Amino acid sequence: MLPFYFLILFAYILYLSIKAGYLSKKAKNYLYQKEYKVIVRFSFLPFITALIQITVDHLLIFNLGLTYSIFIVYNYFQQNLISLDPLTKINNREQLNIYLTMKMKENHQKKIFIYFY
Repeated sequence: MLPFYFLILFAYILYLSIKAGYLSKKAKNYLYQKEYKVIVRFSFLPFITALIQITVDHLLIFNLGLTYSIFIVYNYFQQNLISLDPLTKINNREQLNIYLTMKMKENHQKKIFIYFY
């Protein structure tokens, strides 16, 4: 009876996760891609921990997976509140500095690789 309950419980969530994964590949807007990827991550970890809990007796791990997934989603939305302007949905100056620093490091690493090659 437990596998049937598991199938009913997660069938819709898995469908939404697969659909969100497809839409994240198809989306042209970077913000939409990130949001779809968060949806995929949210449903993946509880699914895996539920499978582990069904197969291993006396191991209550599903709540841990669900809690961590909720934390990932909460962290993503808090990061958006911090880094995006609510009206224009454009990154603020701090995000610009982070982005430019990341690109400069990538460029610097590529140049070092070219010199050693």
